[in-house]
Amino acid sequence: MRIFKPVISYNDNDVQWTAAIQQQGKKLVKIFFSVDRRYQDFIVDDLSTLVAGLLFAAMKHRENVQVDGGVSQQLFSNLSPVMRTTEKWRVGFSPINVSTDAKNIDTYQPQGVGCFFSGGVDSFYTLLKHNSGPKKITHIIFVLGFDISLRDKKFFAITQRHLKEIAYDQNVELLVVKTNLREYLDTLIDWDWSYGGALASVGLLLRKGFNTIYIASSNPPDNIFPNGSHPDIDPLWSTEKLLFVYDGAEHNRLEKIEQYIAASPLALQHLRVCYKNSLGQYNCNKCTKCMRTKVELAVTGALDKAKTLDNKLDYAAFRHAQVRGAGHRAHFEESLRRLQATGQLPGLAEILNTVLYRKNFSSLGWRLRDTVNRLDGKYTNHRLYKLFTRYGIIK
Repeated sequence: MRIFKPVISYNDNDVQWTAAIQQQGKKLVKIFFSVDRRYQDFIVDDLSTLVAGLLFAAMKHRENVQVDGGVSQQLFSNLSPVMRTTEKWRVGFSPINVSTDAKNIDTYQPQGVGCFFSGGVDSFYTLLKHNSGPKKITHIIFVLGFDISLRDKKFFAITQRHLKEIAYDQNVELLVVKTNLREYLDTLIDWDWSYGGALASVGLLLRKGFNTIYIASSNPPDNIFPNGSHPDIDPLWSTEKLLFVYDGAEHNRLEKIEQYIAASPLALQHLRVCYKNSLGQYNCNKCTKCMRTKVELAVTGALDKAKTLDNKLDYAAFRHAQVRGAGHRAHFEESLRRLQATGQLPGLAEILNTVLYRKNFSSLGWRLRDTVNRLDGKYTNHRLYKLFTRYGIIK
């Protein structure tokens, strides 16, 4: 894999950073990042951005990387421990060789403190936790092209209105980055593995503006498993002047909701947890992520205050919930343990217990669904799944 020197272009509203990528035996691909012109002085013109963004994909495909340009010296030095750590996970990542034309030392003095922000429980927790003090967040960073498609302008407009209200309330700036990086990564590797490096790539692009960027944790220390964003990996994307912080791992999701989300009218007014964007809904209320968040809000007594969820617990729907993934299971199990300890909502506890420990995961239906999912990912870049969920054909 070869990464060519970036080109920076300007128009009246935006500044765009573009670099070409050439994989062995494949066509040239151009990856771009675009931000509002007022942030043009944040942008760095080296290739640290794509070294981080593409490393996991290159390791998965055992493809060495040639970088036709400079890379941060500290980031380059950290690539070896990143590769050693992921190799130990034994999930198919192999060390590769990364060569570069130059290793640069960052010398600028950035002042901003950023936080990648989706509007979910974890990023809201990080934003509310760091709303004062010397490391107070100054910017929330939303990446269009990651969980919302670049083409879904209507849904992004809805989301952006919420983001602007959040930024105004917290006295921070909203910085929107547009990129096609995920579209390219999804042809090479599952997003669960690539999203941590992809987030880091955005921060590295903007590192003239930030000395610290928080990456909100998804799991507490007692439930850390190999994942694209990980406490042993995220800090290693740092450079001489930019520190990435894996933030919030001191609490599980129930604790985050209890201590910050449930006590914040702002969070309850704007919470967005859905990853399907089905029919353009801010939260579909039916996917596993929506369902598990409603359970957590119910367990902490805040469901009736949440304005972006329907406040209903459909016990019958939970019987069909997809809880085989390590993350989903861990969060549902947290809620079940709390319900069993407190005796709250016995009907919900019974349903969760049934769903978590039923023995039908090897059924023909699930195996067929998994096979179709693998074929869709391998041959159509999950376009069938995205199409069916967008129009409500599957829930």
